[in-house]
Amino acid sequence: MNHQTEQTSLNLYDKVYKDNQGVVAYPWRVSAGHKFEAMGAMAFFQSQMNNHHLVREYYKSSLHHQDIKVRMIHGDHALYDLKYKTNYDASKNRIHIAGGQAETKMLVEFKLITYESMMKYGFEGAIQRVFKYKDQEEKRGYKFLQRAANSYMDRLNMVVLGMTNTRSSQIIPNSSADVFEQIICIGYMPASGSHKNKVITRKVVNIFHSFNDFACCVHNAISPHQLFEMMEENTHVDHTIDFINQFGLP
Repeated sequence: MNHQTEQTSLNLYDKVYKDNQGVVAYPWRVSAGHKFEAMGAMAFFQSQMNNHHLVREYYKSSLHHQDIKVRMIHGDHALYDLKYKTNYDASKNRIHIAGGQAETKMLVEFKLITYESMMKYGFEGAIQRVFKYKDQEEKRGYKFLQRAANSYMDRLNMVVLGMTNTRSSQIIPNSSADVFEQIICIGYMPASGSHKNKVITRKVVNIFHSFNDFACCVHNAISPHQLFEMMEENTHVDHTIDFINQFGLP
C-alpha cells in the first residue's frame, strides 16, 4: 500500500522587500530576471565561439590553431554577468603565452524589462529605468556602458535587454525561452587604433524580434568581433544613434 505524503506549498513570492536603494523589490520579478539571464547565458555557452574545436577549425590556416583555447564564464563578477576569454589574438595571429593568461574579449550584462514594468511605465519609461533611477542616478546597466565607452581594450561590451508580455509569476515555472518576445542588444567596441589617450567607440543597437533570432545570431558568431559585425549588418547606424540619444546612453 502506497502512502502519499501531502505537501504544503510555501509561496515565498508573496513577500516584498526593499533593495539597497530603498526601492520596493518583488521576489518574483527578481526570479524572472534570473531566468532571462540564465537563458541568455545559455545561448552564448552553446555558440560556436565557445567550442574550441570549431574555433580551431575556423582559424586552421594559422600555425597556432591547435593551441587555441576559449572559455565562457558566468556569474563570477559583480560588474557584469558573462565573460568570454581566449588565448588567441586573431588580429596579430598569435597565442598569448605570458603566464598562460587568456585575454577577455567580451563582457555581457543581461537585463529583463518585466511585464509589470512595461504596464506601469510604458515602453520608453521601462527601458529608461533599466539605466537610471527616478532621480537620474545611474544604475548598473548605465555604468557598464559608461565604462565600455571609455575603454580602449579590444573587447565587445554588450547589454542584452529582454522584453516580455508574460507576467513574472508565469515566467518562473516556464521552461521555454519563447516568453522573451523581443531582445535589444546594445554593443560597444573600441575602434581599431584606440588607445589610452584616444578612445573611439563603435556602437550598435540591434533589435531581435524573438529570443530564437537572438540565439541564432549569437550561435553563428565564431568570435565576439564577428558577433558585433553581424549586428552592425542587421541594423542602420541612424537607428543606433537615435536609440542612444533617446535614452541618454554614454
